[in-house]
Amino acid sequence: AVVSTQSAHYGRGETRSKSDFMVIDIAPYKPPHSRLYFHSKSYEPILPHEFEYDSEREESMSWMTEKTKQLIQDFTDVNEAEKAIMIMWNCFILPKRPLADHQVPSLVREFVGQQGGEILKRGLVKNLILHLTNLHSFGLLKADDIEFVVLGLYDKEATSAGTKHIPQSNVVADSNVAAV
Repeated sequence: AVVSTQSAHYGRGETRSKSDFMVIDIAPYKPPHSRLYFHSKSYEPILPHEFEYDSEREESMSWMTEKTKQLIQDFTDVNEAEKAIMIMWNCFILPKRPLADHQVPSLVREFVGQQGGEILKRGLVKNLILHLTNLHSFGLLKADDIEFVVLGLYDKEATSAGTKHIPQSNVVADSNVAAV
């Protein structure tokens, strides 16, 4: 490292060089308090010798995926189809963190692109629409985004069945699901 020998005047005739302000500390980081820190993804406590390790680089998400599935399965006020969509969505979204609100529409399209066949096969379309409607309620999706995704899903279904889908303005006709 190159240290400048330029000096600066600090009133009353006091002169200091930049090197007076450079402190090089090579000692490992020791927190000034006894607060407990946790790894950002594993939520395991950070041990004193791990402060130099960046837990953001943790790669294994399999434990988190399994924990998510277990927690969702423990819900008692949600039916099995809703649990299935929540598990599919959470397992899809977990490795994509961190994410911003503006990324949700493209992630929904990617999710339906990857999982659309499974959603159709398991009869989870209405539950997906309900999930998309919830995302809309929280301001994460526009109605146009929902329409685009749902029509694409129906087109995928029609293509796999060998029929042609004719887009309609009112996609949801079931009274049990809120209209988009």
